[in-house]
Amino acid sequence: MGQTWIVAALLIICVGLSAFFSGSEIALSSIDKLTLKRLIKEDKKRGRRIEYLLMHPSRWLITILIGNNLVNVAAASLATLMVMGIVQGAPGRAVAIVTGVMTFILLVFGEITPKRYCQQHAEIIVPKIAGPVLLLCRVFSPLVGGLNLLTQGILKVAQNKEVKRSWLITEKEIHALIDIGQEEGALEEREEKLVHGALEFDETQAREIMVPR
Repeated sequence: MGQTWIVAALLIICVGLSAFFSGSEIALSSIDKLTLKRLIKEDKKRGRRIEYLLMHPSRWLITILIGNNLVNVAAASLATLMVMGIVQGAPGRAVAIVTGVMTFILLVFGEITPKRYCQQHAEIIVPKIAGPVLLLCRVFSPLVGGLNLLTQGILKVAQNKEVKRSWLITEKEIHALIDIGQEEGALEEREEKLVHGALEFDETQAREIMVPR
């Protein structure tokens, strides 16, 4: 019984930490430049911490995501351990109970409620969480740095592909643009036919355009 209470206490701590990470994420995302300037004037030390975090959004975001995932996994593991101790001999039922209950608890108490509260009170919350978040950024810095480089590489590849695709335009699309230009009066009918003819020139066989002497 004593072990169950310890597991339950650790579970509550994990849910609390999940709420902290979720709330910190939305609070930091809600701070604008004017609010930042006012916070720096009110408390220079805390203000500079907030400024540093806002200047490095990928660092604190990855740190928060790491922390949130760790505590959520820990919470699920602890809940499974606790329920299996109560519902002995039925592991399938224990997993089903844990999945349903923990999904509800983490959504309500670890995500939705803290995010809504911290979004509405970002100016009050951010000065309080800036120090702990900055400390966690330093603790997880090797992992954060590696994940940051990995995500930047993936984004770079994806952006390059998007740029290449954006430059691709089919002949059909060009013809459609010419028709639109003629309809809107940007091109005269004679000019429209001339441009269409130029585009179709490469499809015309040489014998069709050669005139015998």
